[in-house]
Order: sequence, then structure tokens, then C-alpha cells
Amino acid sequence: MIQIGTGGDIFNTNSKMSAYSLVNGDSCSLNSSSRYDMQVNKITDETDLHRVGDCSDMLTTNSIQSLPSRCLSVTLEREEIGRLNDIDRNSTYCTAIQDLLKNKKNASVIDATQKFSPLGIQAMKLGAEQILITGKSKKCERILRDIAKFNGIDDASLMFADNFDNQRQMWDVFITELVEPCGGLRQQVLEDIALARLTCLKRNGVVLPVSAKVYGMCIASEQLSNHSAVRNDDTTLGFKIAALINDFRITNHVDIDLSTLPYTQMSETFQLFEFNFNESGTSDMPSYLEQNNAVDIQVINDGKITGIVYWFDLFMTKKLKLCTLDRGSHWKQAAVLFKKSPYVQTGDKMILTAIYKNSCFDLKLSYSS
Repeated sequence: MIQIGTGGDIFNTNSKMSAYSLVNGDSCSLNSSSRYDMQVNKITDETDLHRVGDCSDMLTTNSIQSLPSRCLSVTLEREEIGRLNDIDRNSTYCTAIQDLLKNKKNASVIDATQKFSPLGIQAMKLGAEQILITGKSKKCERILRDIAKFNGIDDASLMFADNFDNQRQMWDVFITELVEPCGGLRQQVLEDIALARLTCLKRNGVVLPVSAKVYGMCIASEQLSNHSAVRNDDTTLGFKIAALINDFRITNHVDIDLSTLPYTQMSETFQLFEFNFNESGTSDMPSYLEQNNAVDIQVINDGKITGIVYWFDLFMTKKLKLCTLDRGSHWKQAAVLFKKSPYVQTGDKMILTAIYKNSCFDLKLSYSS
């Protein structure tokens, strides 16, 4: 049983699932008793269940015998509900894990995803011999242990820890998430991957996702600009403070829905960064921890460039990819805004300096000489 703790939450789903609006206090049942199946039901009274979704047709090539259903009493945050309902994300992770485990006997897996996530349990169902789940709250640990027990998983094969870097053994697979639901890069995640590679992954161990690319485009958006600065010169308690506040405004914005944001596209899409988490080499400093790239851009519309919206392509394998720009996903997009929006004309050539360091994107735009 899932008790909704935030009013107004909606199960965001794709065409395979119908949707119900949920309000504070609504209860739902979560069926996670088979390898890929995840069923959520909204309970309108004690006896009436309305089916929201059944993902049993997703990836299975052989028939999977589900264990009997059971209700768990848990409270999930909005982003956790959205992630559970992102069928494409969940199925892609499962397929990639399954492909990895086919080539690894007695495989051990670290699940370093955030908050409530059943990926570790799914890895065990797909053939992993040992699972370490890190960074979970006691509430999440209790829920995951209950789900594992109900799926017939030996509790001795399932371990929980606050961190992964103090383990005595070496592991085969490291599963993580790069992007927050708000669209921004997860803080310190690349450093965590580098640390895992150095301290707890076997020489042929694999990080999942295996690689990622960051794409962006220049846009002009009055709405986005208005959300980032004070636009009028009204006084507050007799003082004009707009200029002072604007001097300290943030330039990084998240939770942007590019599909609904009013904007004008000012450039074609371009690549900002590329990260390979399974790169070969003996250096203790992976190339993805610091990058400095110059990107040539040609303006395609007249106007002021408000900033650069960016998103991620996450590669689970060479053929399996997730894109955080897809409208059906639970991810939003993020942007870096310019404090002084340059006015440009169609055909202008610009150079974008894209720097990644210390978990931050720094983007600077200048005219090409």
C-alpha cells in the first residue's frame, strides 16, 4: 500500500498505462512481485480497485511465474512515483542489466541509485548472486527487504551500506543514476563513479550507464528570463533593490519542461560533453572528471539569447539509450542562463566554451573572431 504524502501528485505514464490524479491521503497498492512487472492501483474505497497499469508485456521472452500479490504500506515522494512510472527507463535498465549478467557468472552488483529504487532487487531476479544497495534510508531498506523476501530472494545475498567505498570485496557491476528528475546532473555522481572504479570495481567491472552525452541549444525565452531576475524597478521599503538582487541571481535553472516552455530556438542542437565511464587507461584521473570544450555555433534567428537548455543521452549499452528530453520520461531539462543576454542576428557565428569541473557546468558564449 502506498500512502500519497504530497497533494496533487499525478501518475505520469505513457500510452501503455492510464493515469489517475492523486491527492494527499490517497492510497495505492504496488505489485512488484515478478521480474519486470510493476502494477499500481488507486484505492477509492476499501473494496474498489481501479487498475492503472500492467507492464507484464514489456521485455519477457519466456513466461515468468509471478509470486502472489501483497500490499506494502509505504510513503513515496513525487519524484519516486514518477520514476516508478517511467516504463521506458525501468525496462531499459533491466535489459542492460540482463545483458551484462549473461556474460558474468556469479556476478555481484552495487546499486548506488538514489532514494527508493527496485533496480537492485531486479538485478537479483535477473541472475546476480550478490547485491549491495547503498545510500538508502531505513525506510527504503525496510521496503526493499520486504520486496526481496516476497520475491524469494535470500536475505543473506542482499546487503545494505551507507557507502560503497569501504567494502572489502571487489564487484562486477556498478549501477547509478546520472541525472536528477529535475534535469540537472546529480551532484558528485561522476566523482562517485571514479571512486568506485578505483576502490571497489574489478578490473573488468562495468559502470551502468556505460556512457553519456550532453546536448544543448541556444534559446530566447522571455518567460525563462522573467523567472530568473527582477524585471521591474519598484521600491521596497523605499529602496530600489532590483539591481542588487539581480547581481546575485543564479544562472543555473532546473525543472524546465521544454515541451511546454514558450521559446525561440536560436541555434541548432550541439554536443556539450561526452562521458565514457568504462574508458581504458591507467590514469587515476579519468577524463570525464574535467572537460573544457569549444563548440562552434551559428545563429538561426534574430533576438537575444536567454541561455542554453541542455539534456542528456544516457547509454546503457551501445544500442540501448535513454534521452532526458523525451516527453514520456520522468525527467525535466535544465539550463544555464546568461546574466547579459547578447543580441544576435541570423548567420552570426559564436563560440561556446563548455567547462565541466567540480560537478558544475560553466558555459560562456562569445563571438567568433
